[in-house]
Amino acid sequence: MIGQHMRHRLCALTTFFALGAASLGAGSATAAQPASESGRFEVYFAGLKAGEVRFAMTRENGQYAATGRVKSSGLIAAIARFRYRADVTGRVNGDSYAPLRYEESLDTGRRSSATR
Repeated sequence: MIGQHMRHRLCALTTFFALGAASLGAGSATAAQPASESGRFEVYFAGLKAGEVRFAMTRENGQYAATGRVKSSGLIAAIARFRYRADVTGRVNGDSYAPLRYEESLDTGRRSSATR
C-alpha cells in the first residue's frame, strides 16, 4: 500500500506534469490568439487499470486557466479510493505564467483536504 506522503508527492508530480504539458502546447500561440489543449491518460498497475489523469488548459487575451484531475478507477478504486483536483488561473506574457488563483482538493477516502 502506498503511504500518505508518497500519495501526495505522486499527486503533485502528476498534476505538475499534466499542467506543464498543457502549457507547452499553448506556448506557441500569441497572447491575442486563443489556444486550448486537453488530455486524458489511463494509468495501469500490474495490468489492472489503477486510475485516470485528466488535464485541460485555455489561454486567451493574456489570461490562462488550467485544471488537472487524478482519480483511482477500476478494481484499484474498490481497494484504495483516491481523488485529486487542482485548478489555476492567471496571467500569461509570452512564455511566462503568473498564477493569480490556485485551488486544490484531495480525498483519499480516509482523509480529505482543500487548499486555496
